[in-house]
Amino acid sequence: MVWMPHPETGIKLCHSGDVESTKPEEASMNEVTM
Repeated sequence: MVWMPHPETGIKLCHSGDVESTKPEEASMNEVTM
């Protein structure tokens, strides 16, 4: 997750991405990056 500004943000997106799903674009981008 080099494109992420902070490591915590990446982890938060991984969890919140599936739970809250507030940012589907970033969540999808996270899956593609991984």
